[in-house]
Amino acid sequence: MHHPRSVATVLGVAATLAVTCVALAAPASATRADAATRQDPGAAAEGQAAPAGRVLLVGDSIMLGAAPQLEASFAQAGYQAVVDADESRSTAAGAVTASRRLTEGADAVVVMLGANDAGNPESYRQRVKEVVAATAWVPHLYWMTIPEVRGYYPAANQVVREELALRPGAEVLDWNSVSASGGMTAGDGLHLTPAGANAMAWFVTVNVLEDLAATTTTTTTTTTTTTEPPATTAAPSTSQSPSADIRQTAERAAQTAADSSVWGFATTTAYAFAVVLAVLVILGASLAIWALWRTRGSA
Repeated sequence: MHHPRSVATVLGVAATLAVTCVALAAPASATRADAATRQDPGAAAEGQAAPAGRVLLVGDSIMLGAAPQLEASFAQAGYQAVVDADESRSTAAGAVTASRRLTEGADAVVVMLGANDAGNPESYRQRVKEVVAATAWVPHLYWMTIPEVRGYYPAANQVVREELALRPGAEVLDWNSVSASGGMTAGDGLHLTPAGANAMAWFVTVNVLEDLAATTTTTTTTTTTTTEPPATTAAPSTSQSPSADIRQTAERAAQTAADSSVWGFATTTAYAFAVVLAVLVILGASLAIWALWRTRGSA
């Protein structure tokens, strides 16, 4: 005797088939960007050449938004980037972090601080001094300007310029100018969009590696002559208007990030549509089979 299947049984089979369909249809990677950045840790460590140098980056939530991009861009050039960024970090806390992380050594330090505690210029100046002192033995120090979206940020950026002018081997990277080109930051004007994260990574990497590469070349080509440092050191340059090549590089990186975002959105939408369609087809077929079984069972 034939027993008709219950609705619960048929729908259970349909749900199982739907889940199986989704699992089989899932792409190997969500987007092209994920596939490009994902790698096997064991494979990366095995047979990998030692980095040409080490760069420490200390920042707040603004830098945190570009941490993966910064690490990847330096890695592509053969350098190790150690990004230590945290939400709501103050400049004083950044000085402590720099001191702690520099026990591991570094060829350069990049700082992105001040957005959370620069309201009082004189107090902020003291905190900037603390960071400069904590990094005194590092050959190169870079400090990124804050996007000037609040009334006290221009004064804070000026404090940084004045203090770094007293420190040999220091340079101010004018992220304020770069981020003003549009599409780099979210609604608050500070935190990064995907395009801004990519642009920041390239902007920082190009500027830092220009100096590190020059230092490496000088060290390599100098054999018997040793150049003593001058008694007085000129004030460091300030990238208030980034050079054309760096700006173009940042813009190209931003465009690439924007294209990747569009591609990722289109891929995700198409995938979601395909999954919904597959589920509807399976449910429809299952209900048709159930109706047929009910008809035969009643006959």
